Amino acid sequence: MPRRTWDCPILNWPEPGPILVTAPQEQDAPSPKPFSDVVHDEDPSPVGDPSRHPHGAIGAVRSGATHLGTGFLVTPRLVLTAAHVFRGLSKMQISLLNLRFGGAAQPVAAVDGRVFDPGAAFEGSAGDLAVLLLAHPPAGLRPISLLAGDRPRIGHLVEVSGYPGKGTTQLFHRGPVVALDGPFLDYRLDTERGHSGAPVLSHEPGSTGAAIAVHVLGSGHNPQVAANRGILLTPQHVQWIGSLPQ
Repeated sequence: MPRRTWDCPILNWPEPGPILVTAPQEQDAPSPKPFSDVVHDEDPSPVGDPSRHPHGAIGAVRSGATHLGTGFLVTPRLVLTAAHVFRGLSKMQISLLNLRFGGAAQPVAAVDGRVFDPGAAFEGSAGDLAVLLLAHPPAGLRPISLLAGDRPRIGHLVEVSGYPGKGTTQLFHRGPVVALDGPFLDYRLDTERGHSGAPVLSHEPGSTGAAIAVHVLGSGHNPQVAANRGILLTPQHVQWIGSLPQ
């Protein structure tokens, strides 16, 4: 069965191309604090300043006014997210895709509802990724750097920040990496429905908030789920993103 279940243009897996970003870029100016101003509690907490990098580049993915999940800028016009947030949508709903960023005054529409996935290059749930092409770059926002290729250690501190619930407030939570399972990264923290597609941000000392994975599975406060799961970003993912229309 093909894993593409929405009606939209799909780009086939390209030949290997240049790496887009494989290491975090330096901040414009050093910050005396970690990149999130709010110290985490037991539950996800509101981001102190959702316009500040990297949180300003994280957006609520919507169809019209209906909240679907989370995505984040990886180039001025490309948004990386989870593919499953689009499944079951009609062609009309796809055509109404837009993102509302914490650092932008107005939502930005996707170009003709264009959604790209990596096709058969990543089989099964490891391919649960998608990219949206925006109509224009959101003013004043800097894309989140992708840190691909280096597998994090057990205990590596990460943060998942996104738009759960109705998508009105950006919430984050931090916790340690607890397992590496092939293409997946497991981490112990709390997320909620709507965090799917959020960046898994490195939060080690000196971090610039680079994304090391894309969040695809959460606990949703379910005590039976010991950890959350993201898809580790690899050089192959970055090559795919770099081959898409910019």
